[in-house]
Amino acid sequence: MSFLTTLLGQSGLNGTAYMYYNIGGFQFLLYNGIVLCSGVYSFCGVVFYVWKSDTTNLNKTFLRFLILFVFVIVCEVLLQMRFTGKG
Repeated sequence: MSFLTTLLGQSGLNGTAYMYYNIGGFQFLLYNGIVLCSGVYSFCGVVFYVWKSDTTNLNKTFLRFLILFVFVIVCEVLLQMRFTGKG
């Protein structure tokens, strides 16, 4: 949701959330886009490999998803350290 509202330049919490983290709109858009595309890719990979019954590639996809999850957690912690209340 943040990806789309930031891309369209809408106002509100999702559209201007990047201002709370003291980063540019493009940087926030890039971060959200990478996380969104990686999540969709992981989900589609899991569904495809379950359908094909390919356990080797399914295990690799779960490992990639775990790496993505750790990456997102680390990025969110770093973003929370930059958080600036606007009130």
